[in-house]
Amino acid sequence: MKIRDAKPEELVRPARAKELSPRQQAAQEREAKFRKLLESLSDPAQIKAIEPEKGEKLGTLRASLTKVLQGDHRGAHTAVKRGVIYISLGPIPGARRAGGPRA
Repeated sequence: MKIRDAKPEELVRPARAKELSPRQQAAQEREAKFRKLLESLSDPAQIKAIEPEKGEKLGTLRASLTKVLQGDHRGAHTAVKRGVIYISLGPIPGARRAGGPRA
């Protein structure tokens, strides 16, 4: 028999990183693309269009973009017209004037 002093670290199991599900990986990749898109916007007159590919839903893209925009403090403007999301640092022609949360 062997008796020794034990360390508290021996009793705690090391935390393992949990693998992301395919859906979570897709969401992270999509948000990374949107962050890169926001970084590429430099001129307020510059407008980018985001068109959903086959198998993508407009609502999913818009939700991811909204999540990214909440972390961005440059005040980007967005508009959705005919199944395409438009994003710009300046006002978008023909878009609704958003004055904050709807009453």
